[in-house]
Amino acid sequence: MPADEKNIPEGWPPPPGKRPGGRGPVGGFTPPRGMIPVIIMLLLVGFVVFIFVSGKGGIVDVSVTEIAVLVNYVTGEETIITTPGVTIFLPWANEA
Repeated sequence: MPADEKNIPEGWPPPPGKRPGGRGPVGGFTPPRGMIPVIIMLLLVGFVVFIFVSGKGGIVDVSVTEIAVLVNYVTGEETIITTPGVTIFLPWANEA
């Protein structure tokens, strides 16, 4: 036996997974890889639902006794809508 091997403790190197330090199973919550896209999709769907429930989704229902004024933020143009029905617009560029 060479002289260097006399000072090596028995059981060295430690078996994989039992090394001191590093992240072990107690290191915190790590979501499974397939769960991350699901979380992102749920947040996105929740945001879209909130936008439409709050009335800022870009859809206006004009009844027979109403008119709508559609204001374009970019050009400042105002369009009067007298036709009853549903009007769809871009909420970040227009306001009804």
